[in-house]
Amino acid sequence: MSQAEVDPLVATEEALQYCAARNGERRVAWACDANGRTGNRQSEGAPPRVSEDTKSANARGQWLLLMAEQFGLVVLNGTSWEADSPGRYTSIQKAGSAVVDYMLVSVAALPLLNGHSFSIEDTPKDHRLLKVVLHVRYRAEMLTRRYDTSLFMRQSHQWGRWKPR
Repeated sequence: MSQAEVDPLVATEEALQYCAARNGERRVAWACDANGRTGNRQSEGAPPRVSEDTKSANARGQWLLLMAEQFGLVVLNGTSWEADSPGRYTSIQKAGSAVVDYMLVSVAALPLLNGHSFSIEDTPKDHRLLKVVLHVRYRAEMLTRRYDTSLFMRQSHQWGRWKPR
């Protein structure tokens, strides 16, 4: 099968499977233009959501919700994490508006969200910009090296300048 024949749904599922491995312990964020409607539906056990797009879930939307359920992901669109007006349309077309672009995070990544960490911002294009801020803490370890200054001086004097070995 050539690269052009790869099913994008299968490739996405394989990528999610790789990223979400280790029993849901990994922190995963997935932004996608799914071209699927989900209405107000959410993966099981996740916080409820609202949406300006009240049409029922279509096949792509059902697939997105299945992936969310299977890999422990939560749809952020329309939840309390969304700033301003939760559930905003993400696609503005002449034929009509819809929520087809989604931001999902794993349950393990939910503690990285503070308040309104997710926003949908206007753009001059037909799709709005999805933006999420993850608050990550990390510990930086300092690497220190000890230099023998007498060796440095000896080499500097002998060769006129210090040369690394």
